[in-house]
Amino acid sequence: MGTCIYTLEDHTDEVLDVCFNSTGSILCSVSSDCTGRVYNVPDGSNIAVLIGHEKEISKCQFNSQSTKIITASSDNTCKVWNAETGIMEQNLIGHEDEVFSCSFN
Repeated sequence: MGTCIYTLEDHTDEVLDVCFNSTGSILCSVSSDCTGRVYNVPDGSNIAVLIGHEKEISKCQFNSQSTKIITASSDNTCKVWNAETGIMEQNLIGHEDEVFSCSFN
């Protein structure tokens, strides 16, 4: 049976998705509060906050190198972020409606 190590309570609205990087050392969560949060798993510290979506974020995923995070949102965009700094590197536009999923190859 698992034991709770810590509870991450930084989001101000419901969490819609959580993903781990390839080694399980970094976690990303996304929320209806329009932000993503990146955490160091061993100690629960906040590494970065992903700010830039205008509506809820429904999905997140790390690339295989754990250097980037992609997010999908109800604001009709996907965004690519630097996983260490939280800086948006790409704003993927063109969808005519909400984006519910995203992934790296």
